[in-house]
Amino acid sequence: MAKPVAGRERRIPNQRERCQLGYNLLRELLRRSDSAHLLDQLDGLDDVDDVLRFQPAFIPVLLNAAWELRGEAKFADLFLNAETRQPVQTRDEPIHPCGRTFNEVMQSHLYGAARLYFLRLEKDWAAARAREEQRRWKKAQDKKRGTLTGRLSEGIKELAGKTKEFNAEDYRADYEGFGLYEAIKPHLEHEWQFRLIPLYARLSTRQAQAYDDLIQYFRTPKEMEAALLVRSEDVSMARGYARIHAEALQGIDSSNRRPSPTDDQVEIAAKRAAALKDERRVFDLLLTRHLDCLEVLKGMGNNADSALRRLTKIFRDDVWSVVRDETQLRNALNCPDYIVAVIGPSCRGMPPEIGTILGQIQNRILTRDLLTLAAERFTRADLERYMSDPERKPIWNQLPAKFNNNYNYQPDAPRESSNAKNFENLQMVCEGIFTSLTTGHVEKLKA
Repeated sequence: MAKPVAGRERRIPNQRERCQLGYNLLRELLRRSDSAHLLDQLDGLDDVDDVLRFQPAFIPVLLNAAWELRGEAKFADLFLNAETRQPVQTRDEPIHPCGRTFNEVMQSHLYGAARLYFLRLEKDWAAARAREEQRRWKKAQDKKRGTLTGRLSEGIKELAGKTKEFNAEDYRADYEGFGLYEAIKPHLEHEWQFRLIPLYARLSTRQAQAYDDLIQYFRTPKEMEAALLVRSEDVSMARGYARIHAEALQGIDSSNRRPSPTDDQVEIAAKRAAALKDERRVFDLLLTRHLDCLEVLKGMGNNADSALRRLTKIFRDDVWSVVRDETQLRNALNCPDYIVAVIGPSCRGMPPEIGTILGQIQNRILTRDLLTLAAERFTRADLERYMSDPERKPIWNQLPAKFNNNYNYQPDAPRESSNAKNFENLQMVCEGIFTSLTTGHVEKLKA
């Protein structure tokens, strides 16, 4: 379908009359064909606007059927090329006399179906509201008539001829979907959206505004049903988190610094495009599979944005499994950056108390190399299990005393050095530590 034109819909003289003629011809053909059963759902809808108003999903079916029949004598006049006076061959050729292509005709019907369907529900709601207010008013008046003062008051009103009227138009602005068409119209672009119009109509205007262009990401009734369950404020929050996650995945600087002349603008543009794609994908996942994560992030308050950005850099798309696990989330959030730089995603298995113990080792280069050796020795699952096992805590607990007492570590120190231990020596010491972690029993560490 053609890209919609910005601004107001372009009205074409006699377009409605031509569409009505085509609709009448199609119904006549359907009556005489094997598809006569389709008319059952169009029963009573003699006006093409009523089909838009009540059965929008049928519009592309009817239009595509007319397109296939454009070579037939009865339909030919509806599809003539302005220059050749022959039926158009492609959907992007202007049709005489409206000047619109078939794609544009399909687009205008999508607009019309959404507008009339939404408006019908809005008016029905306002009328029902007016009737309800009338009923309440009448009930209150009946109650007043039960008193002498009330009867006198009502008698005076009847003599004055004043009867309170409740006009449906007065309530339309109270409808949750008031202004929905204007909010969703810029994102009506595809033929498959016809069948989603009844579901779009169930959105509140605030929800539609929150979804904005991402409304197009929900392409099936099932996906749209899920989207309807999310509050507008949660939609906005999910968009924000999806954007943060996407930017972190692409390594986009989230600060407000001005671009430097030395920045590679092509690379920045490519990252932005990739981030937008990621944002839409993650937004959909948040609303359909990870709503529980949304609640966790909301609970973090003002810290949520920075926490999600940091966690995404560590766990990438696996971040949601960490967010929904209270223990892993606590561990990852509290793990020092210099340790995360070594063990990466395994920080989800390091309780804060183990991080505190390792932080007591004065030489951070030694801590880095020790954890590097551990990550090389053990599988990720085993390393995380050894860090989180309470029974192995005494093994970690002995490390600061060992390495802070006369263990002068320099990775590249000469082997024959008498006052410095090098990387090779640390490897030997770690053998005892790793044996203890494997067995779960504290072994005496040797220098």
